[in-house]
Amino acid sequence: NFIVQDLYIMMGKDLINVDHVPAGNIFGMNGLDEIIYKSGTISSTLDCPAFSSITFEVNPILNVAVEPQILSDYDTLVESLRILNLSDPILKYKQCTESGEHILSVVGEVHLRKCIEDLHQLLENIPLTISEPIIPFRETISNSTNFYTNYPPFIKNFTQPMDYHVSYSNDKLIISTLDQKICLKLRVENLTPDLTEFLEQNNNLIKFINERRNKEIPESFLSQLKSLLNAQMQFKIINVLECIMCFSTGLSTNILIDNFSDVGRVHKNIFSNLLSSEHDDNLDISLRTGMQLACGSGPIFSEIITGVCFIIEDISFSTNECKSEYICDLTTSGQLVSLMKQSCLSCLVLSNKLRCCIPMYKCIVRSNVKILSGVY
Repeated sequence: NFIVQDLYIMMGKDLINVDHVPAGNIFGMNGLDEIIYKSGTISSTLDCPAFSSITFEVNPILNVAVEPQILSDYDTLVESLRILNLSDPILKYKQCTESGEHILSVVGEVHLRKCIEDLHQLLENIPLTISEPIIPFRETISNSTNFYTNYPPFIKNFTQPMDYHVSYSNDKLIISTLDQKICLKLRVENLTPDLTEFLEQNNNLIKFINERRNKEIPESFLSQLKSLLNAQMQFKIINVLECIMCFSTGLSTNILIDNFSDVGRVHKNIFSNLLSSEHDDNLDISLRTGMQLACGSGPIFSEIITGVCFIIEDISFSTNECKSEYICDLTTSGQLVSLMKQSCLSCLVLSNKLRCCIPMYKCIVRSNVKILSGVY
């Protein structure tokens, strides 16, 4: 909820402050930049149905890094990038956690040129350093399997783990620590293109769900997600929606599923109304974190993973210590997170299903009827 304070009528390049706006006019409203992200529906009653968001035929495929030439202009650049991101519905902006770079994702060269011009106007011609455009790849898996006697030479970001015992049979990975106190069983399955596209279209909503910031999840989203999940016959799980632990961060097109049972463990899923950060146990936190770290840097060339479902079949602990205290110690030291991350990457490689996704640029060619045959 918020209180409307300032209304503006657009008169050419000027904004005229007014007390009320008649129906049918385009106007501006102050104070929504912290409430609405790119698009939203504003109503004086909760009974108003939300307008559908704008859909685009293309996705951003070009990445550039932007930084100021003078360090003192850094804060001004960050604020200008935030405004640019809010004003452009298809632009994607993020700050790389590893390098600290500010990354702009655009759909092509013309869009990039326009965004840079707008950025220079916002910054009042503050000198910037802009990198060469990079077209990012994505890593995924497919249904078909390739049989390799050794690790393929194109897998650059993966080495066989020496700190764990690893075996792979019947499409399942079994990994355990050297002291045999933890044993994890995991398998990976691909997501259909329809489900992957649906998750990507609802990336912002899923981001809020991952962060426990969305208390009310739209029924339309849940029903459509459930329908798409039930069509994933390769999962071999009943009520898949009830088993989802989390989605990947950044690009939410990967799923972690809890398919194991443990005596005394409360089965929880990410959509539960009772679920909040204070109810999470150390085991769930570590498993989610490990999976999300693995999805941010794939085994082929450290690119984002997409369209993969990680299914935990079993996890067991063989220790004489108190189990809850032992898991807490593992979580504090990061061993459980490291084990889960290594399990996800090892399972992807050993499944022999790895694939590389290349972005495609789509455009519409229009021509005069007289030269239509020549265009064909």
